[in-house]
Amino acid sequence: MPVCSPLPQGATLGSWSVVNFAGAVPMPAIQRFIRELCQTFADTGLNVVNRQPPVSSADPQGNIERTLKEAWLKAGNAAKANPQLIVCILPNTGVPLYAEIKRISDTI
Repeated sequence: MPVCSPLPQGATLGSWSVVNFAGAVPMPAIQRFIRELCQTFADTGLNVVNRQPPVSSADPQGNIERTLKEAWLKAGNAAKANPQLIVCILPNTGVPLYAEIKRISDTI
């Protein structure tokens, strides 16, 4: 009798948050983006437990490290679990901002 292996299970995203550095993006547009992102995640096999992550607005000229730490804490507190993902919405002119977000997320 052949041995059947179980079907592969996708990963689970339980703890995450969104930070808007882009300024005047209306909240309904951010919520629509989150819904579409969650649907894309689900379509590719990622189980999204929390489909309404905390959303923060942040000054791209402000303290980026503090902003990311706050987003990390909000994600963890919302899900009572270690955060797995912080989605950052950037302005079109955000090359230095992107570099700072990358530096912080890679090192801190």
